[in-house]
Amino acid sequence: MTNELIKRADFLHELLNAVPSLLLIVDSDVRIHHANAAAMRELGSGNGAVLMRRGGEVLHCVHASEAPGGCGAAMACRECVLRNSVVETMKEQRICRVCTKLDLVTGDGATPVYFTVTTSPLAYGGNPYVLLVIENITDLKRSEEALRAGEARLRNITSMLGEGVYVVDRDGRLTFMNPEAEKLLGWKEAELLGKNVHDLIHAGKTAGSALSASDCVVLKTASTGAAYRAEEEFFIRKDGARFPAALVSTPLREDGKIAGAVAVFRDTTELTRAAAEWKHLNELLERRATTDALTGVCNRLKFSELLDQAVREVRRYNHPLSLIMFDIDHFKVINDQAGHQAGDCVLRELARLVRENVRAADVFARWGGEEFMILSPHTGLEETRQLAEKLQALIESSRFHGRHRVTCSFGITQCTEQDTVESFTDRADRAMYRAKAGGRNRVEVVDAEP
Repeated sequence: MTNELIKRADFLHELLNAVPSLLLIVDSDVRIHHANAAAMRELGSGNGAVLMRRGGEVLHCVHASEAPGGCGAAMACRECVLRNSVVETMKEQRICRVCTKLDLVTGDGATPVYFTVTTSPLAYGGNPYVLLVIENITDLKRSEEALRAGEARLRNITSMLGEGVYVVDRDGRLTFMNPEAEKLLGWKEAELLGKNVHDLIHAGKTAGSALSASDCVVLKTASTGAAYRAEEEFFIRKDGARFPAALVSTPLREDGKIAGAVAVFRDTTELTRAAAEWKHLNELLERRATTDALTGVCNRLKFSELLDQAVREVRRYNHPLSLIMFDIDHFKVINDQAGHQAGDCVLRELARLVRENVRAADVFARWGGEEFMILSPHTGLEETRQLAEKLQALIESSRFHGRHRVTCSFGITQCTEQDTVESFTDRADRAMYRAKAGGRNRVEVVDAEP
């Protein structure tokens, strides 16, 4: 029995010594009655030097080191973490646990360290004791401090950026947001930390669409590690308003593994508006450069360009291509009798009537003065003649500027593989003047010479 008890005692002794934390048995005055091997190594003392010494002579808090006096005698001892923990555990007979910064006093001097202090009530031989467990968390605290310092530097740097930055983990939960992102989105970082923010802030490809999580480039980056760039995404402000943004999403890695994604975005509202205005201006300039100012139909410069292209295609592919040239009969009479403003109204109304009655594929242009051209691709002479006769009848039966009766003379021809733009238009011109010579208000056709 005795040998068994000795074995058990030796086993418990070895077990306590194997514990990496500092284990000390103290009384109400923080006198150390027992210390395990880790405690003696940490304190730099042998068992004989540690036992029955006041705890403050070996371990004391930062506050106690700032004032003279022994353990328990200094004014600062009233705030001593070790002493107060021991006293409270003795009094309340309950376990206490606190984290604190202490000075570790050894023969080499005092070294500031971080400890977790746990006190548990203990009774032995009818006397009260406290089991004092001290865990050195200095490395952990220093890592936390370095992390906080790094985060502070990151916040300081990103606060100066003119772009919004937010970070999500692999599950899409927000872990960081810089001040510019808060400004752009209307959310405070504290409101979104730990939340899956996709549905709250990321709208999609257009102002009115909803973007599924599977199509979100930020979440794709967080799951796959691939980087994405999107020139136009839409984000949602806290008030529900949406705005266009350029977005770059890059993976966040820790220890070589994907830990999330970093999204950098900027509001492109002004840029989008400027681009739209620039596009509108270009379109306006294009229209002015290619459209007749009075009638709104294609001008001679643009028509000549299209005509040249069409003739070259006939040479290459031998597609049918027909041309109608017409002008208003006796137009000078209208100008002389009713004035040029009335003549301009007639030109505008006649151009609108013709434009509404030609095919979408036809090119209708003002050639000059009261002369007009209609280029009909993939159209033979007979079909073109029918179109000209239809237009002739419509014009004759209409009244322009409220009262003016107008007729037109039409000339038609078809392009051949041997034609140039000049020869093609000259035949149309001859056909039109043949119509005028034949009494006006008629349609004439001139075939290419064999």
